[in-house]
Amino acid sequence: YRQVKKLSIRETSEATGYSCSQICRIQALYRDNQ
Repeated sequence: YRQVKKLSIRETSEATGYSCSQICRIQALYRDNQ
């Protein structure tokens, strides 16, 4: 789901069950890894 940039934070949180803060942290780590 992280590869689909068009998803909003809310949509991603609903799709994965993660909270917004967790998603923001994951996205930051994902950008660093790229």
